[in-house]
Amino acid sequence: MLEYLYMALRSARGIVLRTSDRERLRQKLYAARRDAGDTDLDVIALVPSPTSEDELWLVRKNATTEGT
Repeated sequence: MLEYLYMALRSARGIVLRTSDRERLRQKLYAARRDAGDTDLDVIALVPSPTSEDELWLVRKNATTEGT
């Protein structure tokens, strides 16, 4: 789980994860972030996709939309 958080941290805006149970995945990611104790991961928001029931977005809170 922690690797997904670091992937999102390294990306420009974040990543999208597909899952059959996004709330369960979300809780696992929150626990992994808490247990890691790495405050750098606090910039990652875990956002359920508004358009797809099987997607969880790991979005950088400070990402810009310039260049899109």
